[in-house]
Amino acid sequence: MRAGRLRNNVDMLSDKEGAVTTIDEKTGGVRARWPSGKKRMAPALLEWCVEPWWVVDMLFAAQTFRSTIYDPCCGAGTIPEVARRHGYRTIATDIADRGYPRQDRRLDFTADAAVRAFTRNCGADVVFNAPYQRGRLAVAFIDQALRVTGGRVAALVNDAFLSSAGRWDAAAGVYVGGRHDKFVDEWPVSAIYHCSTRPSIPPGGFDIIPEGGSANYVWLIFDLDFKGDPLTRWLRREGGSRNGAVA
Repeated sequence: MRAGRLRNNVDMLSDKEGAVTTIDEKTGGVRARWPSGKKRMAPALLEWCVEPWWVVDMLFAAQTFRSTIYDPCCGAGTIPEVARRHGYRTIATDIADRGYPRQDRRLDFTADAAVRAFTRNCGADVVFNAPYQRGRLAVAFIDQALRVTGGRVAALVNDAFLSSAGRWDAAAGVYVGGRHDKFVDEWPVSAIYHCSTRPSIPPGGFDIIPEGGSANYVWLIFDLDFKGDPLTRWLRREGGSRNGAVA
């Protein structure tokens, strides 16, 4: 990471969030402490977390896609780069510049008109590590991905996301619980791929070494034409699942 970008992230935490920040001289990482004593991720960083390459590699070994992959929150480029390694063409956007040289443009994926204009006729499947924000952004990104793709969507989420009592309706700006559940009533989930090894997915921009993952993650696969019960599989870190790729 360039020193200037690291310094900018530290300044955002200090100036906008009131954090006391220090840079570890040995690792180059950042430590942040808020006055309340409670550690939290700053909204200024816009929910950017970095998935390890092997989590993405497992997905492409287990699931086929159309010829082009679009990552709407590409970050430092893990998903597009692994996709290219698997022979796919890629489109990469993000709400901010995270330093990925193949990023096509800055774009707020939840801004309807801009996204529809950008993705028109691109023929891409959408694959992303969903920004979370207590589930609100994850829902908004999945909804938008299903609107702009003509085929398949894959979203990496914490497995706690599967069991919410309700879902945030981004369009209405309200929390919907009880009678309407997106998994049951709306989203065409065709497969759920569990990561059999827990990945460490730290916040981006701070050169944090990923180690000791403690949360469970799943890839959710959505197919617009799918009807029925989703397939469930466990993906091995060394690639694929026990039963090979799914067309």
